[in-house]
Amino acid sequence: MAHRTLVVAACCATLTGWLSGVGRPTVAQPDGGLDTVVDVSPHTPIPRSAVRYYKDKCLVCHGVKGKGDGEGSKELDPKPRSFADKEWQKSASDQKIRDATVKGGPAVGLSEAMPAFPDLEGDEENLNGLVALIRAFGMLAE
Repeated sequence: MAHRTLVVAACCATLTGWLSGVGRPTVAQPDGGLDTVVDVSPHTPIPRSAVRYYKDKCLVCHGVKGKGDGEGSKELDPKPRSFADKEWQKSASDQKIRDATVKGGPAVGLSEAMPAFPDLEGDEENLNGLVALIRAFGMLAE
């Protein structure tokens, strides 16, 4: 258990650092891109492109640690989902997370404030990476 706690803490610190722009890794690629796979989740590797997508599109409402406390959440009612909520993590299927992300909240019976991101339709790498990132935020509460 102590080893798992240490691994989770290290993963969460890495994620928080990348999302806040502190200590963000810059791995040189032949094409100069940063789209390599980053293994910060104990279950699913998270592509850097998915971390960037979260930072560009989701962070404003869901926050750096996925707690639903981003700058854009201040005026929202209901508040954005906290991905650190253990009960929610247990109840939400990966498919529901995918559907809410691609189709938007209203399409799956959730908040009208949750926008759709149809550009992710068929982009399995980034969509699976976002699901893995959301699951990793659930480990923050451990």
